[in-house]
Amino acid sequence: MTVSSRETMAGGSGKGSCRVSVVIPCFNGEAYIGQAVSSVLSQTFPDLEVIVVDDRSSDGSRGVVRSIGDSRVRLIEHEVNRGISASRNTGIRHARGEYIAFLDQDDYWHPQKLEKQVRVLDGDTTGEIGLVFTGREILADGKRFRRRRDRRFPKPIEKASRRDVLAAFLHRNYVWLISVLVRKRCFDDVGLFSESITSGVDDFDFCVRLAMKYRVAHIDEALVTRREHGENYSDPTKMLTDDLDVIDRIAESDPTLDGLRRKRRGELFFRCGRWWHDKGEREKAREAYLNSLSADRGKVKAMIAFGLLVTGPVGDGLMKLRRLVRARGGSRVSGK
Repeated sequence: MTVSSRETMAGGSGKGSCRVSVVIPCFNGEAYIGQAVSSVLSQTFPDLEVIVVDDRSSDGSRGVVRSIGDSRVRLIEHEVNRGISASRNTGIRHARGEYIAFLDQDDYWHPQKLEKQVRVLDGDTTGEIGLVFTGREILADGKRFRRRRDRRFPKPIEKASRRDVLAAFLHRNYVWLISVLVRKRCFDDVGLFSESITSGVDDFDFCVRLAMKYRVAHIDEALVTRREHGENYSDPTKMLTDDLDVIDRIAESDPTLDGLRRKRRGELFFRCGRWWHDKGEREKAREAYLNSLSADRGKVKAMIAFGLLVTGPVGDGLMKLRRLVRARGGSRVSGK
């Protein structure tokens, strides 16, 4: 397929080589893209290029990138809007680095991120490690930080069995794409991001495919910051079908993982039920809770939620109280 894009000058010439290519998809990111790019240019590992792929923004994003004036920055423009997976793939196709990293337009890195990750991959003389990811922190409301506890996975993960690494993915996706550094040749082995996945699960799908063929490593430091704001909250109902496809693929790779697959299916349906319940969509919530219990009969949370749903006004009041408690709890963010 012909890639509908063109490269414009944003300081870089598009020639020469580098060790690391950093791909940043951008769509109407004028408010944040400057800080994202600056966090890459401020890395203590300087042998890099920044590839900003603008997905037909209608704001001033391209102007911000062009104004940066650093020879390591390249701007590639899609002629039509194609989505974040296609933007990442465009960046990969244009990348000149041995390693590739990804950053979202509204997030940023800490200065030593790439230096520490390159050290891990360079030190793996066998080439078995295909990806290294780091810890992360959250910036909430533009001013408060908290360290995000690492999601459950075997440690040290680079020494874990492939089964244990994949089993941990059945609990949840524990790799944030903005924290990874990947060997470029891995994309030849496992493929690019799936452009047919538009729900936001494309990163999960890619990480699972990579983990099926390569080892992964982890640096237990918060070296990336994710910004939480009203436009980046995820809708679990939109992700459900793609999530189910990915966990089915994991379980099919090893029959001993089927029990974990059932539990994960139960959790995914429960989250959808809670989403609909919060929005007052009672029939949709009822169906999702029942699907959760069908997948995992021991799902206590789904039992309780279903019970609250069928009790009517009393249950609704308890749900509102739960939302209030969660909101207050979420606002307690520790210092950086």
